[in-house]
Amino acid sequence: MSWVGGQNGVVQQLSKSGVPSFEDRTMCVRAFSKFVDYHLDLKLIFQKVLIHVDNTVKISYDYNKNFINSENFRKYFILGQSLIPRLKGDDIFLNDLIITKSTWKRFVDEGILDTSRLSNRIIESWYRSKKNNVNPYLEKGSHLLSYEDLLKKRKENNRLLQLASPYIHSLDGFLKGTGTILILTDSEGHVLKGHGEDKTIQFARDFNIINGQWNEKELGTNAIGTALEINEPIHVAGVEHFSAAFHNWTCSAAPIKNNQGQLVGVLAISTTRKQHDLKLLSIAVSTAYAIELQWKLHQENERLELLQASYNKIESNREQSIIICDRDDYFIAASSSIMDMIKDEMKEYKTNVSKLEEIGLKEKIRIPIHMDGKLYGYEIHVAIKKDHKMQAHNGSTFKFAGEEGKSEQFEQVINDLKKASKTDITVYIHGESGTGKEITAKTIHLNSKRKNKPFIVINCGSIPEHLLESELFGYEEGAFTGARKKGHKGKFEQADGGTIFLDEIGDMPLSMQVALLRVLQEKEVVPIGGSKARVVDVRIITATNKRLEMLVEEGKFRRDLFYRLNVFNINLPPLRERKADISSLVDHFLKTKDWDVKFSDYLMDYLVNYHWPGNVRELFNVLEKMKVLAEDGEPQLSHFSPYFLHGNLLTNSISLKNYKNNVKDKMVMALEQAEGNVSKAAEFIGMPMSTFYRKLQKYKISR
Repeated sequence: MSWVGGQNGVVQQLSKSGVPSFEDRTMCVRAFSKFVDYHLDLKLIFQKVLIHVDNTVKISYDYNKNFINSENFRKYFILGQSLIPRLKGDDIFLNDLIITKSTWKRFVDEGILDTSRLSNRIIESWYRSKKNNVNPYLEKGSHLLSYEDLLKKRKENNRLLQLASPYIHSLDGFLKGTGTILILTDSEGHVLKGHGEDKTIQFARDFNIINGQWNEKELGTNAIGTALEINEPIHVAGVEHFSAAFHNWTCSAAPIKNNQGQLVGVLAISTTRKQHDLKLLSIAVSTAYAIELQWKLHQENERLELLQASYNKIESNREQSIIICDRDDYFIAASSSIMDMIKDEMKEYKTNVSKLEEIGLKEKIRIPIHMDGKLYGYEIHVAIKKDHKMQAHNGSTFKFAGEEGKSEQFEQVINDLKKASKTDITVYIHGESGTGKEITAKTIHLNSKRKNKPFIVINCGSIPEHLLESELFGYEEGAFTGARKKGHKGKFEQADGGTIFLDEIGDMPLSMQVALLRVLQEKEVVPIGGSKARVVDVRIITATNKRLEMLVEEGKFRRDLFYRLNVFNINLPPLRERKADISSLVDHFLKTKDWDVKFSDYLMDYLVNYHWPGNVRELFNVLEKMKVLAEDGEPQLSHFSPYFLHGNLLTNSISLKNYKNNVKDKMVMALEQAEGNVSKAAEFIGMPMSTFYRKLQKYKISR
């Protein structure tokens, strides 16, 4: 066994006596990978070659001057180098080189696999192929496109073909004489274009490689199908293909995505040469990226032309509800009558017409917009859905995260929420337990400019004092015994760009109040065990059921922190002060729980007049219990069992005399009110005492 090379030479292993062991070959690959890692820069580009001769193995890198001198692709290769992983350790393509036919055969026949010889992506794909019952002994591709279907697919993907073709043809000089072909597919793996030397093209046709459809479920592991499956670039060489039909091919493939990050196609480079060529993957990735950039530029130019062509139409029909979208159905403009409803959705051209229903609009008419015989987009006439509530604030639709109700008390809360949502002002919410402080905070977040960023909730009273600091600010690796290996991001870092909601702020220990004050002042956090501050952009909303001003006077809450937090105060009224909302809250519960029943007037009156010390939370819990007790029937008074039945049960007298139906329920409710006193119960409903006693026996009502 001989070794030649080092950091400045070519590493190789040659077997001079017998069969080299697997361990020897693995050592060679690892040593060679270090050599590659040392040299893989923008000045030296090497070509990877593997030669199997009987049982000998030779691995080497050759300096590829032709590639360096190819100016057309120098810039794209440089770009591609930043988009593919560098070769390090065992997680490298070189490990793939030592796979043999016997490894493949043992897996497809017996299901046994030596995973040390394959990359993780190939291993995962092989197992998927076996699970999908792919025939490993296929002789050629199984799915062929008819000429008519091919023309149809090319028409559907005309933009992709137009943008990709110049880049594909520009590779002619570089790939000439290499036995290489380039393949362009759509997002489903249908081959739209095959380009290369005639001899290789014909050979590819014999295996249905450039006249069919590539996917992993039918053909097993292959570069195009697997790239579509995992949505990332991949290199598949020789027997790494699951089907034997493609064992003579080596292929690299890279996905092509549009502006919205959606997969639109795959660019693949295939060769019949017995080699593992690293530059194939670099070229595939960088060319795909160049096509994506061209796609973006082309789409922006199309949108600009569409906007210019549609401007007069929109301006002259301001009162009509019109949306202009591009040919991919993404919003780009709208008439002023509905602009308030969709302004936020159009900011990055990432909202599809399919979202109309969610916004509160319904498509009526769609008119194609053509220019120079080419489809650019659509003029869509819409109608506002009847059940859509528009509550404009600062030019956008305000949505409450729960049920608003109709009481004057809560209407004031809604007005405050609208004002708070317009800015980044620090908000302090006060309310009794169960009044909906978290929903209120979430409403502010969802209607603010931070709505697409994280909303992080932390209950300051539920976390032990010694853990609260690490929860809020995170910690570095090794900061304390039991710390995670890679450290942990605190809630403030998790909420970066969004909103953090500190519930039960009145229970925060004084030591942590100092740390929180520093974050408010400096806009940065320092993890436990760390020395470097990390800047955070976070909106802070706090809440408590306690009176912070009283805690300040008692010395339990810092005065300076109180003034920092209590900038915009929102008071949530208890449910007993907004009884006009109870019927709306009940309806909201019925709708969200898909409970198709109707509450009788007397039962609703009973709900309205209960004092609800647990507020909205108690109401929903009681309704949940009533739903269980009622099973598939209608809710009855006997199902109503609030937490505090006695004491201040009713704040107003219920006019039971007005009820004309269901005598039994009237009597039960009257007895409940009278705490079992028959004479009082009979008086409540205006029934003679003797009649009341007789009906007690008739209906078997117990006191």
